[in-house]
Amino acid sequence: MKIKYNLLRYHLTDKHEYWAQVYSNGTMDKDMFIDSILQRRTSFSRPELIAFFNLFEESVIKAVTDGYTLALPLFSTSLSISGLFRAHDDLFDHRRHELKLNLHKGPLFRNATESIRLEKSHRDLPYPYIKQIKATDNTIQVYGCNLKIIGDNPACGLWFVCESRQATKLPNIFENKPKRLIASIPSTITPGKYNIKVVTQWTTSGATLKNPRESQPMTHHHRPQ
Repeated sequence: MKIKYNLLRYHLTDKHEYWAQVYSNGTMDKDMFIDSILQRRTSFSRPELIAFFNLFEESVIKAVTDGYTLALPLFSTSLSISGLFRAHDDLFDHRRHELKLNLHKGPLFRNATESIRLEKSHRDLPYPYIKQIKATDNTIQVYGCNLKIIGDNPACGLWFVCESRQATKLPNIFENKPKRLIASIPSTITPGKYNIKVVTQWTTSGATLKNPRESQPMTHHHRPQ
């Protein structure tokens, strides 16, 4: 299956340059991924595959939290600390420093990207695209293109999706423009890691799409003070 991409004008410079927006062929969560394995007529049952993936995930998390560097065929991991230390005997402080988990492509992923077939789309598809997220304690700013939220479909909106896949639509959007959204973050959004996504029926022509289009999610770490 080919992966489509489109070229959009890069407006941050005066040059006539374009950047490539890659369109996903869909989102596959854990359950869908297991279904795709079962469709290959594997001898494993669904409960066996679920148990295997749960064990694999738990083992990866334990190895990382125990301080190991993973070097797997799919990916490798490393830890790093951001933020400056004031002196040689200064200690890690969560208010000034952040422990980061870095993921790197393994040989299987590197080989996979070499085999992907691309197809350029010649239509100016108005898919929403998130470039950057900025947030304070109770406000979030989302920058990108085709972000304006319009449409009567219940799916349309600015969404916070937590790691358990529970989604929360932000009810109060103060600025609703194609290149920027500003919204308040409700108190029900607790600290943690979220995927931010935009769903809209807006188009550059002013017409409303029959079916909403969804941005590829961008990860955001919500840490209200």
